[in-house]
Amino acid sequence: MAFTIHYMRADRVSSDRYDDSHSLVVKDWGLIEVTKDGEQVKLYSPNYWSYVTPGEPPKTASPRTGGTIY
Repeated sequence: MAFTIHYMRADRVSSDRYDDSHSLVVKDWGLIEVTKDGEQVKLYSPNYWSYVTPGEPPKTASPRTGGTIY
């Protein structure tokens, strides 16, 4: 299942998105391990990650540029 990990580093909020080919495992003390095909992709320290949301993030419409606005 796809998921997004939200985290904060140096007063900056950010997130990493993963597709269905990735797996998430919560290890001891809240360490998050992301794997793909059995290989470790990334580790997230419990001191930095805030929360995880399941599924694909919602699609947002891109703003219109140029043209005439009536």
